[in-house]
Amino acid sequence: MDLLYSSGYACSALEYASKDEIIYICGNGLVIQSLQNSSQRVIRGTSFGIQGFAVNRKHGLVAVAEKGPNPAIHVYSVHDLQLLGSLHLDFPLGYTCLALSADGERLAVCGEEPHARISVYAWRKAEHIVTADLPQRSGTATSVSFHPYDGDRLAATLNTVGGQGSTHVWHIKRLWDRCEITSKKVLMDLTHPSSTHCWYPGGLYVGTSTGHLYAALVLPPPLPAAPPPAHSTAPSTRAGISRAISTCSDGGSVFLRAGAEGAKDGE
Repeated sequence: MDLLYSSGYACSALEYASKDEIIYICGNGLVIQSLQNSSQRVIRGTSFGIQGFAVNRKHGLVAVAEKGPNPAIHVYSVHDLQLLGSLHLDFPLGYTCLALSADGERLAVCGEEPHARISVYAWRKAEHIVTADLPQRSGTATSVSFHPYDGDRLAATLNTVGGQGSTHVWHIKRLWDRCEITSKKVLMDLTHPSSTHCWYPGGLYVGTSTGHLYAALVLPPPLPAAPPPAHSTAPSTRAGISRAISTCSDGGSVFLRAGAEGAKDGE
């Protein structure tokens, strides 16, 4: 294995900006470092520093949260570093984490205490979509992310009081005149506090501070039940798959266990 390039790194968050570039915070700037050579590009901060950032590689976007009183969030194009939009939000003490949706149209932000809440915006229009307070005694969010295929679902890992981290899932419900957001907690063994999470197509992987890894299947909200067909006069004799759904207390996350009933057609 040959060393191609090395560079100083101050242990900030680090992500891929593209397949050939990584991005990280350095001082009052965001460095986009090429993995092919020693070239760098820099997004310079406009305030007292950079609190955090979020990347959407598919659409070439990076959202940058500033530090300072009443800090702004700026969204840039990774390709040419052009400023695409800015948000001045009601988070006077700053942000703990932020995320861009898979289609690049939504921005989720979590605020510092005492404004510990999660808000979602359509950033191109500077339009607020929905806000929810974080659960009581949950502290602040350390990471937030959108579901990779559904911009109406989010997850966040919270640093709860006493160091007992937890992971929660939010679902945005669109009504005719507004949006509502509901929260469910991923219930786990209390001796293994959550420290991070990552989506997979059907749910979440949750990592713990004790080195354990959990997989939680997160089900979408149920659709309204359809009325039975008008011509249906007898129950179906077809046996299929039985699904046992268990829900956690406190409106907790929904997990699914599936197994065959064993009956065959015609029996």
